[in-house]
Amino acid sequence: LNQAVWLEDITQNAKTRNLDLGLPETLQFMLKRSGQQDLTLNLVENKRLNQNAPVYEVHTENSQNKLVKKETAPITDVKFYLDKENGGSFMVECTKRSKGACRRTLTGSLVIDNYAFEINPTREMFESRSLAGNKLNPHMLSRVVNRIAISRRGHISEELAKELRQLLMKSELDAFTETLHHQERQSTKTYALEILVGVDPSVWKKYYAKAVDTATMTKDQATELFIRKRFSHIINGMSLRYESIDDPELRIYVTMTGIIIYKTIAANNPLPNAQTVETVEGREVADGEFYATKLVDWLAGLSGTPDNDHAMVFTEYDIYSVDEGKRSYVVVGMADMNGVCKSNRVSIQEDDDYYTTTSVAAHELGHNLGSEHDGDPRDAVASACPAHSKFLMAPSVSSFSSGDAYTMNPWRFSTCSIKQFKHYIQALGTDNCLLDPGDSTDEYKIHSTKQPGELYSPTEQCQLEYGENSKLGCDQSATNPRICLHMTCERDGNCLDIAAARGTPCDDPSLNKWCKEGKCVAKGT
Repeated sequence: LNQAVWLEDITQNAKTRNLDLGLPETLQFMLKRSGQQDLTLNLVENKRLNQNAPVYEVHTENSQNKLVKKETAPITDVKFYLDKENGGSFMVECTKRSKGACRRTLTGSLVIDNYAFEINPTREMFESRSLAGNKLNPHMLSRVVNRIAISRRGHISEELAKELRQLLMKSELDAFTETLHHQERQSTKTYALEILVGVDPSVWKKYYAKAVDTATMTKDQATELFIRKRFSHIINGMSLRYESIDDPELRIYVTMTGIIIYKTIAANNPLPNAQTVETVEGREVADGEFYATKLVDWLAGLSGTPDNDHAMVFTEYDIYSVDEGKRSYVVVGMADMNGVCKSNRVSIQEDDDYYTTTSVAAHELGHNLGSEHDGDPRDAVASACPAHSKFLMAPSVSSFSSGDAYTMNPWRFSTCSIKQFKHYIQALGTDNCLLDPGDSTDEYKIHSTKQPGELYSPTEQCQLEYGENSKLGCDQSATNPRICLHMTCERDGNCLDIAAARGTPCDDPSLNKWCKEGKCVAKGT
């Protein structure tokens, strides 16, 4: 079920691939698998994600909980992309090398031949010197199997479906792809779901144990950076699922407004409540329903929170539910119904592998946005969509066993869920918090709106394309107007040309000019 594959970077316009730290707005890769047809991946940057949302810690002063914003550097070495045609959400990293342009690696998930896969760079990607001149990047492709993810809302208990009931044929996949394009052409209403992410001490403990300090970063800082990237990746995958809704009256994307990190269980307004956690047979477990219930008070007890439509808490504790006096540990997420924009706009989910965590988070948010489980006989709308069709709001978010066929349904919402979303949003009336565009809280907005040439000097651009040993040279100065089309980099005595990045200053500084589309022009033109 694991397959070694090669990624060939076929992004067009090779001379300008170094822009934006090697991560431009669009990327194109060829996925090569032994004995199988190559697959083209077309990635588009998710600019609405807000991966540089502020990070907070909770401090208690005079018995009052206050969020203290941490000083964090902007994330610049990775970006987050979507490939809607292939059902893909990716975190792309540009790994620097001593010679040559940085090497791009992909982490994420996608659909191939009707099956779900996760893709990750291999260790050889980072360790083997023999790859230095190789244009093919080794990755590992892993088919999503043996997943169990049960959602509970209130006291509903559902049995796992043992087999998937249907196979999505090629024609259905094509139809799904077309609906995405149709939705983009026809949609007139856009809603932003602003997520405030909460990370409890168990998650911090897990990632802190794996972190390594460096010459420029403490272990705490390395853990914080990993958590920021990790949950930006999760929110990006969630947005893919909501952006895939095919309805001209409902276009939704998911963005992040902040991350609250708890390193310990605080004495005042803790996350989670200390009574929630206990140790059973060597592992820490938590009463999921008690945890979820306490989240409403937890959120209300915080001051200074950034704008949010839903607060989503992630935990490493093994959460359980209680049915007829017996504990069940198959539950991985809980949320109230009908809470978005209201005081009960909260959910709790376990932090598991990428696919499961993303699907569960999207599912729990769906409950909070007004959708019951598909097939729920108590609801006239939800009952029209059978649970065994395995859409995102099925009682078991994903259940794959070896040999099961995969459908696109676990990646999208049923017509019943969409209908319930629309009804809930309409009922919000003047209290609809989803009309906020969702990008006002990005404290690095100024950074992200600057042109690449304003952020990286000519020498830094040379290093991005030709490695750390290169620099602007060969008798060319930074004030030469020709650098916009032919910027000369010097490496090991050789002169190499690239086009200067958009926004690179050019000509006499007093003229206030910069590079635009290969020309040195006055700013504002």
